[in-house]
Amino acid sequence: MKLKILFSTILFITFTNVICQNIGNPTQYTLNPISINPAFAGGREALNISSFFQEKWSGINGAPSTFSLSVDAPLFDNTIGLGVMYTKDTYGVTDDDKFYLSYSYRIYWGKSVLSLGLGAGINNTQTRYSDLTVIDAGDDIYLQKSKSYLKPNFRFGIFYSFKDLYFGFSVPEAVNYAFDKINDEYIVDFDFKYYEYLYNIGYVIRVTPNFKVYPSGLVSYMSQRNSSKYYYDARFHLGFFDKVWFGGSYRSERSLGSLIQVQLNNQLSIAYSYDFDIGQLSRYSNGTHGIMLRYVFQHKGDAISPLLF
Repeated sequence: MKLKILFSTILFITFTNVICQNIGNPTQYTLNPISINPAFAGGREALNISSFFQEKWSGINGAPSTFSLSVDAPLFDNTIGLGVMYTKDTYGVTDDDKFYLSYSYRIYWGKSVLSLGLGAGINNTQTRYSDLTVIDAGDDIYLQKSKSYLKPNFRFGIFYSFKDLYFGFSVPEAVNYAFDKINDEYIVDFDFKYYEYLYNIGYVIRVTPNFKVYPSGLVSYMSQRNSSKYYYDARFHLGFFDKVWFGGSYRSERSLGSLIQVQLNNQLSIAYSYDFDIGQLSRYSNGTHGIMLRYVFQHKGDAISPLLF
């Protein structure tokens, strides 16, 4: 039983490292960029509500899942954007809850827009050891205590667009934490050079008024103590009549993805994604499923900017 507890602890640490090193969910950032960059708050120029759910590695017990709910809106003639977002990541017997407030300020000149964003929030990580199954008598002593950690954090980013081209840069977690095993707590790590930097870019190619091609990409760079880690996500989507979008993606994690989004009416849209691993994990997983719902208020008659789907 002790071996099983050790394995569960290793699994928790592994998933924690994965989430910390890949903060932006690739599918979610495409559908809702505010998840990785506060500068996108209010970018749709209308109050909107988005909900996203993803079940990763279907078929594997205890595999990660993500749920998020966000609301953002513009103020003062679209010069200021405000947003709030709640995200819940579950992996094994651990829940990772994040609550962030976002603020953006936009500067307009000609056909260019520069948006500066700041975000502040808190992360609550809780491990429910009592949910583990005890097989050997007497081993339940290891499972009696659940762990919960609160970690305040900040984020910042920029967003620049010119006509059909946009570029974004963000640091999704501006405060680093290190785990103190002796005192069983997280402490602020003041070595601030070990950030994760996210860069994303996209362009809309208007083939005809009713047919558009949308290539986009995300690059993540993290400087670690002994090495540096890169991660990238490349996407290619096709849009028809500003109503239906579909396409695919390739990620450096050796996985392929597909996504379709349908604009049901002027306010409501729905999207579905399916990702599958092309590495060794494909032997055990049935893929990753995701679904998104969005409602946009105060529709003005124009199609939603394809830069933000």
